[in-house]
Amino acid sequence: MNTKSNFRPKILMIVPQTLPNFFDDVVEKGLQCDILITPDVEEKIYAKVAGVHAIIGCPRAMFSERLLKQAGPGLRWMHNPGAGSEAFFIPSFVNSRIVFTNGRIIQGPECADHALALLLSLTRNITRFARGDDRSSMPRPIELRGKKGLVFGGGGIGMNVAERLVSFGVEVSIVDNELVNMFSFLKNQYFVDQISEAVVSADAVICCAPLTKKTYKIFDKDLIARFKKGSYFINVSRGKLADTEALLYGLDHNILAGVGLDVTDPEPLPKKHELMNYKNVIISDHTAGLSEHNRERSRTLTIKNIERFLAGETLLNTVNKQAEY
Repeated sequence: MNTKSNFRPKILMIVPQTLPNFFDDVVEKGLQCDILITPDVEEKIYAKVAGVHAIIGCPRAMFSERLLKQAGPGLRWMHNPGAGSEAFFIPSFVNSRIVFTNGRIIQGPECADHALALLLSLTRNITRFARGDDRSSMPRPIELRGKKGLVFGGGGIGMNVAERLVSFGVEVSIVDNELVNMFSFLKNQYFVDQISEAVVSADAVICCAPLTKKTYKIFDKDLIARFKKGSYFINVSRGKLADTEALLYGLDHNILAGVGLDVTDPEPLPKKHELMNYKNVIISDHTAGLSEHNRERSRTLTIKNIERFLAGETLLNTVNKQAEY
């Protein structure tokens, strides 16, 4: 953003009520702008949003046409600290000149750790031991060495998952809309329209892609039916990429040896949902993106982007609003 000596941009930073001091170190940087801090309470956001040039940390549920109108025509930048951004793609925002950034890539390590934890909990019967199941009723544990893994989504999370799988001796391929870096540890790349071909030989499919119109319920009954019998499905991105009924079909027809979900559809999953009845299903509560470092990385990215915004430079982690990722 080009600035003049007598012009100070206004940046509204919205903090969770549980983390009121989250952006204190940003304020202490003494950046050449006016920073307004407000908790994530709707009426308090609307009391401060008029005339701002940037909004950082708006909760997905509070983003709307009304908020954009209240902010006014001076709004030039929106930042979502999280990676999932599907709730922000309303027409007036998508078609505007407002730059949109998010927290993708920086959540890669912890989400990848979580994906492998879900997979290993299933392949090594950890969940069954934790429940106190009779050992004689358990399937033989599976070793990952020599298996084929398919990672759906070649972004920050997907590449971290691929790296970890390779360290276990897995042959890894990637599915992505765009060409990914030709790392030596990747066996093949498939494009999204080739996914029905890609899943056929995979022993484990790990879903790491963003939710878009193209990926919505892409793992439907027809695709699950093409999975290799006895394969595993792991999802650490968005629940709506997988049709829940299709997962049940895969489990009931012994196509899926196990399902590990950090995200579900619906979310949260009702306690008496049918998925809860399977011994070869493990569900965590959308916690894959958490670690002792994720908040620090989020603040660092925020500071860097504010500095770049004030200098009129290209922002980091810019989202293609038309493509929705």
